[in-house]
Amino acid sequence: MQLRTDPLHAAFDLTLALVDDEEQRDLLARVLAAGRPAVDKAAYEVVREVVAGINEDLGDAARIELTYTPDGVTVLVTQTEPDMDSEDLAAMSDEVERLTLRLPAEVKDLAASIAADAAVSLNTWIVRSVVRALERTPGPDQNNGSGRRKRGAGGSLRGRVGS
Repeated sequence: MQLRTDPLHAAFDLTLALVDDEEQRDLLARVLAAGRPAVDKAAYEVVREVVAGINEDLGDAARIELTYTPDGVTVLVTQTEPDMDSEDLAAMSDEVERLTLRLPAEVKDLAASIAADAAVSLNTWIVRSVVRALERTPGPDQNNGSGRRKRGAGGSLRGRVGS
């Protein structure tokens, strides 16, 4: 994503329109044009401070990176995956079960590609995805009396995995 500073510079153009003398207006326009990189850099510094505060609040959940170049400011947002290795998975349950999973080739290839981008095995990526889905789904004890689960955000895996 590119941070646009054009609106800042357009605000100066509106102010320049208030100058009646054409020579003075042209001189001020040249001064403002020469100061454009400094205004862009100042905008970057303001946004950088805001991003630092947001990154602190996000913790390890995501990162926002700003890059300043003569062409403008680029904003990159990266969500981080929770670190879940085989020890974490083993801690979830005393026993690991095997499962044969049949997937369309295209789905498997896409999942493998995403797992590779995250620098994890396909198995770890699938386990993480299942765990996230389970965390968002209410447990069997959270039903509405009809035997059907209530809709809404789920809690933890307590009572589901490893117990």
